[in-house]
Amino acid sequence: MAEQEIVVDKERVDYEGIFSVAELYRLIDEWFLDKGYYRFEPRHVESAKPEGKFVELDLQPTKQLTDYAKSVLKIRVQLSNIKDVTVEGAEGVKQRLNQGKVHLVFTGVLETDYEGKWEGKPLFMFIRTVYDKYVYKTLTGGFQQTVKDDILQLKNNIAGFLNLHRYTT
Repeated sequence: MAEQEIVVDKERVDYEGIFSVAELYRLIDEWFLDKGYYRFEPRHVESAKPEGKFVELDLQPTKQLTDYAKSVLKIRVQLSNIKDVTVEGAEGVKQRLNQGKVHLVFTGVLETDYEGKWEGKPLFMFIRTVYDKYVYKTLTGGFQQTVKDDILQLKNNIAGFLNLHRYTT
């Protein structure tokens, strides 16, 4: 079994107001594509309620850093009270947007020995522990920084996108 190290734990973005759900999804998907992450969505729940639509999805994109280490981002997206609204922009152009609450939680994980090659025998396990602690430690630090940078960049891109709608409507 792979060893998982949590690098960034539960960074949050909360927003309430007008935004575009489709543009938010597109922003996230394009970011994954640009950074070389494989998109994986283990859970997607939608329901319609009287106060608005509710959407909850878990995303777990992965990116192979080496044959030994990979980056796993765990993102929980909760959209609640989502309603369609029509907003008139600065030039008098009407736009169809959404109004509601957005809650995102980001966790960044560095996964090592994800193929389980070093767990067959106790001697291999010991060698892996020594290797991780003394030899591979300098490289692991760089991988941890990569995971941290990716999570914070995605978080800032989404927060900037959501805050942009505060000033354009």
